[in-house]
Amino acid sequence: MDSLHVDESELGPLLGACPVCGFSAERKPYVQLQSRPEVTLLRCDSCGGKSASRFPNESFLASLYDPQHYHSDLIESPRALARLASHIVKHLPVHLRKKELRIVDFGGSDGSLSKMVLEKLAAQGGSGKSTATVVDLYTKESSAQLRFIDVERFWQSTDRYDVVLASAVIEHLSNLPQVLSQLFEVCSPGGLFFARSPCDAPLQRFFPNYRVKWPRHLHDLGPEFWSKFPKTFGISGKVLRSAPSIVESDFSMQPVRTLLATALKFPAHVENAFIKPLLRYQINQWDLVGGWEYFFQVERTLARREHHKDEQSS
Repeated sequence: MDSLHVDESELGPLLGACPVCGFSAERKPYVQLQSRPEVTLLRCDSCGGKSASRFPNESFLASLYDPQHYHSDLIESPRALARLASHIVKHLPVHLRKKELRIVDFGGSDGSLSKMVLEKLAAQGGSGKSTATVVDLYTKESSAQLRFIDVERFWQSTDRYDVVLASAVIEHLSNLPQVLSQLFEVCSPGGLFFARSPCDAPLQRFFPNYRVKWPRHLHDLGPEFWSKFPKTFGISGKVLRSAPSIVESDFSMQPVRTLLATALKFPAHVENAFIKPLLRYQINQWDLVGGWEYFFQVERTLARREHHKDEQSS
């Protein structure tokens, strides 16, 4: 089941400021996540993100993501996984393609995505010596190319990486701004940051029977959020791609769903390719896409905002 009900005893307090950017002005209700007690997805005018008005408490989240019961939704089929890995390799900056890469796969679960990226790199003429570090709440046995470490150990490390993967993970985070700031710190200058996030809320607003994946998803991060992303998080670099994410299912297994997803994403691709360049605007107007992807070449991390510093020192 995508949506679960969170009882009052399992909820934290009402969030006065935006949990993504700290914006303290009133945020606008976007869609209702649940009632009795009421939790609403609120839209922030400053960062463009949409976040729950209340988060589940830590004990609820720990139970929700218990590795004995939790099933990752990183990608839905081996064929789609292979497409996503090829897609990531395709958008690597040129100077990284033949290099012996160090990749970090944050929230990478069993490492299936980063393992597939390594295979695609080798098949397309890479050095064959690239390695990936998979960071998650639990770990598996490491191999020569695939290392597993837990989150706490990762933050204590001083390692730097050429590619940072954050695929279908940041929407789960109650401490999202702190994690993103840290991920940019571990990304080497010239490195690639890749994120994939849900943009489900517009679908629920347009199709009332569609429900976002609350409480697994605490945030809904579509084109408006990503258009403001560098300014929100104080980073400099180059946006390589900001577009609807690839379709997760495939025609052989789920033909109807795949056809609908492809049709919904198509107008945003047309808008990106033709309408935005012609009319010279930044934020995509078509957001009925289900998910968004973002490729960013990092130049340097700018000074953090004060509330980020305070959070990390506490």
